Amino acid sequence: YTAYIQRILETRCKVGKVFPLGDREKVIQAAQADVKLGGRGRIYLIDGDLDLIAGISPPAATRLYCHDVYHLENYFVCEAALLSVLHEENPRLSIDEIKMQLDYAGWLQEIKPLLYLFSVFGLTRILDPSLPTIKLGIGAFVSDRKIDEAKIRTFCEARVSALEAAIDPPLV
Repeated sequence: YTAYIQRILETRCKVGKVFPLGDREKVIQAAQADVKLGGRGRIYLIDGDLDLIAGISPPAATRLYCHDVYHLENYFVCEAALLSVLHEENPRLSIDEIKMQLDYAGWLQEIKPLLYLFSVFGLTRILDPSLPTIKLGIGAFVSDRKIDEAKIRTFCEARVSALEAAIDPPLV
C-alpha cells in the first residue's frame, strides 16, 4: 500500500509507513480524535465506498482524505495500469505476454453483473442504509469460483422490491 499511496500522491509528499487502523469507522474516529498539531505528518485515508454513489460526503476531519473511487484498488482497474503493475512484478514476461494471459476484455465481461449488484447496493445506501450490502461478501454471489449472475439477479430483484415496498408513498 505504501507504493500505491505514494503513486497517488505523486511528489506532494513522501509516504514512510502505512498503519492499518481497521474498518472505515475506526479510521474516521482516529482522524477526528487526532487534533494534536506538529509531529510527524500523517493522513487518514478512507475508500469512497458506497457513499460515492449516494453522494454522501465524508465527515469533516483535518487529516481525513477520501479516495475518489470505491476502493483503493480501483485506481488499477484499467488495462494499462494492470499491465504496468503485473510487468513490474514479473519483468521476465513481455507486456504482450501479460496482456494475453490477463485477457482484460474477458475479465470485464465476467465481472459485468457486479455493476448491477453495486448499483443496487448504492440504491440501498440511499434508501435504507440499515440493510446489509458489501458486508454480505462476494461469496454470497459466487458459485464454483465464478460470479453467479443468477444469484445476483435474484438478490437484486428481491432487494429492489423490498426498497420499493418501503417507500411511502409507494411508487406507481
